[in-house]
Amino acid sequence: MNAAAWRRRIVALVGVYVLAHVCYNLVLNVEVPAVVISKKPKKDSDGPLIIKELPAKPNGRNVIQGFAALPLSETHLENGNVVVEPDNTTNAAPTLKSGFVKEFQKLAKQIDTSNGTFLYLTLINAAYRNLTLNWMCNVAVFKKSKILHRTLIVSMDERTCAEIKHDWEEVRCVYLRVEDGYNKALNWGKRNYVNLLNSRVKLMRTLTEMNLPFVLFETDAVWLRDPSNLFIKSNLIDDADIVVPLKGYQQKGLTYSFDPMIVYPTNGSRSLLEEMERVLLDADMSFDQDVLDRLCKSQFKGVVCRTFEWDEIADGKWFKLSEAERTKLRPFIVNNNYYVGVHNKVARQAINNLWFLTPKGRCALTKVEKALKKRNKN
Repeated sequence: MNAAAWRRRIVALVGVYVLAHVCYNLVLNVEVPAVVISKKPKKDSDGPLIIKELPAKPNGRNVIQGFAALPLSETHLENGNVVVEPDNTTNAAPTLKSGFVKEFQKLAKQIDTSNGTFLYLTLINAAYRNLTLNWMCNVAVFKKSKILHRTLIVSMDERTCAEIKHDWEEVRCVYLRVEDGYNKALNWGKRNYVNLLNSRVKLMRTLTEMNLPFVLFETDAVWLRDPSNLFIKSNLIDDADIVVPLKGYQQKGLTYSFDPMIVYPTNGSRSLLEEMERVLLDADMSFDQDVLDRLCKSQFKGVVCRTFEWDEIADGKWFKLSEAERTKLRPFIVNNNYYVGVHNKVARQAINNLWFLTPKGRCALTKVEKALKKRNKN
């Protein structure tokens, strides 16, 4: 067999192989279904607030950026028919021992409440550490009224109190020793939460017995304008015993809010706080705001309760307004309520450019000034 015949035979064999390979692949493509690439679920955020610190003065400016991810859970309206839920972590109610009371009274006496000014009182635990530091950074810009010099913080966490004293020497802080169960983020409506309400009323009664006018406040709030003159003028028209904000949501019939509350040391306020303490101790299913609302509406023992307008002291409803609606308002204070969870409150303030701490807990006063200027430009 010559070479030409072999070449023809080899070419034919190659052709048959190629044809068979093509047919095999055609059949395979018909039988195998198309590949489906599943979408990889998005990774859950590592926490409610993710914040990164930038180098000092990038491009000649102090800038702090924050990114927040809020959960999709429903918000909690802090009113209505709420049941105090028992749980397995209920601790004994905090006791105000004589040594603590003496220190509390000593620090309170050091605060100047002359010329219509007030002592500023708040009760915090370890979970409220950052919210409290943020609030102090916020009001530090109101230098003329010296709000921080008039502030008395009762902290249930010794470390938080020590840090406040170190970073803000003008602020007075007294440590209240409690069981460990109180130094965490408490669930609204649980027994531990209600126990703290009882302790707070006792502190308020102590100040009225000392004849000191004071403002009770909570640190999960933003003070957009200095409210000092608003507070001073709150009692010019008639003799009020207490002055409190109006609720933004009144569907459940509650009218009065609790933060901030101006308390004048009068017979009316003493009677109201005494009755409030009695009710909170006797009833397992009462909240201070519910009791306050009932006593004010009934003018218990002649108590006179006056109110701030909602556009003066706003609440969590403000956060639900559009930016166009917000620009029409100039509240002094916005309370970060109607929202459950300390981390959620922090995140809510951060995404509204109302968080003023760096990740290391330092106060960024330039950010405070910028935020307040923006909110008060109209």
